[in-house]
Amino acid sequence: MELKIEYSKENLNNEKVDALIVFIAEDTDILDSGLRELPKELKKPLIELLKLKIFKGLRRKSHHFVSGYSKIPQLLVIGLGKKEDIDSEIIRRAAGKAGKLLISLNIKKVGIFVSSFLKHSSEIEIGQVLIEGLSLGAYEFNLYKKKEKNTSKDKIVKII
Repeated sequence: MELKIEYSKENLNNEKVDALIVFIAEDTDILDSGLRELPKELKKPLIELLKLKIFKGLRRKSHHFVSGYSKIPQLLVIGLGKKEDIDSEIIRRAAGKAGKLLISLNIKKVGIFVSSFLKHSSEIEIGQVLIEGLSLGAYEFNLYKKKEKNTSKDKIVKII
């Protein structure tokens, strides 16, 4: 699968993607994870998910659900673990988990929401960390596999 990467500084309300990836630290809420800029249609199911403790933000855990928001119909939530332990490598590995999940999802255009919390958790440029993780996680060694005709496995990743 080939990833095509785009950066966007547009407001999330103006973006249209098939799915959005957000990262959440353990035992935090929407505000603590820097997700207050999310559209209210995405915040509501995410708040319920955290309130009911269906998703706790544990490292190496993820949750995929349908949001009900027409511009961003799917939400993929990735856990980062304890807030004080988060560094570039943990973010890279979480992005790698997201990359592996992207292979199985039937979507073309994915957005990654970079919150203020996420930006300040990395010593290295956050875009570089996310791209490295996504690329490594989505990598498939297909040299000896049969090639299928007319299948496009390109995915567009938009970092917002």
